Amino acid sequence: MKLGGWIFMLISWGIIIGLFVYCMVRTLTSGNPPSGEDEEDQPGPRPEIRKDV
Repeated sequence: MKLGGWIFMLISWGIIIGLFVYCMVRTLTSGNPPSGEDEEDQPGPRPEIRKDV
């Protein structure tokens, strides 16, 4: 393979790996640290249950 082919291959793989790392970082990290509880388990007002239905 010629020098131009090697350069093209290295740049291409660099872009692919860079995008992969960017996507993994965006997916696996968030602004809020995990609290160990789901939002559904948070205390708050409960909806009233209608018994006349």
